[in-house]
Amino acid sequence: MGAHETHLARVMKLTGQTTVVDPSPYVSRMDGANGVDYAAIVLCPGKIESGGRMIDYDPPMDWTLSGEAKRYIENSLIPGTGACDAEANAKAIDDVVSRLGG
Repeated sequence: MGAHETHLARVMKLTGQTTVVDPSPYVSRMDGANGVDYAAIVLCPGKIESGGRMIDYDPPMDWTLSGEAKRYIENSLIPGTGACDAEANAKAIDDVVSRLGG
């Protein structure tokens, strides 16, 4: 499952590029150069609050997501939650919104 996810993320990033600068799907490209902009949003294992205690969590990447997985994904977009790369994810979203004129 992880290899498919990585491959598809890389293909999405490279689509529309005139020059391959950095093919890593985990690195944003929001400068408008070399083709279309690309924002990397990172979900990775971390600690989440569950039932009043902190537990280790590795979000599943399948078609049906549990409530815990959905909460982890939401936290990954909110700076200060402790989720992996939440600060960088929020910046990537802000970059996308500003490009769209919002």
